[in-house]
Amino acid sequence: MAESMPKEHWMWKALELAKQGLDEGEVPVGCVLVKDDKILVSAHNEVGMTKDPTRHAELVALDLLRANLDKACKFRELLSTCTLYVTLEPCVMCSAALRMMGVRKVVYGFSNTRFGGCGSVLDVHSKQFQYSYSSDEQHKPNLTVSRELEVVSGLLGKEALGLLQQFYAQQNPNAPNPAKRVRLTCNELFNEKL
Repeated sequence: MAESMPKEHWMWKALELAKQGLDEGEVPVGCVLVKDDKILVSAHNEVGMTKDPTRHAELVALDLLRANLDKACKFRELLSTCTLYVTLEPCVMCSAALRMMGVRKVVYGFSNTRFGGCGSVLDVHSKQFQYSYSSDEQHKPNLTVSRELEVVSGLLGKEALGLLQQFYAQQNPNAPNPAKRVRLTCNELFNEKL
């Protein structure tokens, strides 16, 4: 069954999650995973809260879905029928994960011109690549990802950009304090006295 709700409806839901993330001090990126006009999971970035740089909204959503699925449900088969709406173009890491997991389509708001994996920086969404992984004590080398991830860009991008601008205009509460650079001499490094 195809989605009958307009794409903007789902992106507004993702923007609400991004706003929630902003209110919690996170980089404001939100997403919803949709199948047949139903949100299966929703998430926002949790990088600052967890102190884990891999907790991007897209990966949080995939983990939530996997954790809540019936054991009989085939994860990749389900994802091949889903559309992910996300406020910011997935980064290279997330684009690769979404594609490897078999997500059918990604619709994003604003282009990620620093780390985008759906065409802004790299074409992870469409270029064939190989990977290997270990599962159940077996090593599976050189698996090829050839199915492209369908991508639609620019949906409510101005609104997504507005949230990002709000975040970067304030002090990031989760950013580490930059260390002062101090030039050390060789004598100081080796505790030698002249």
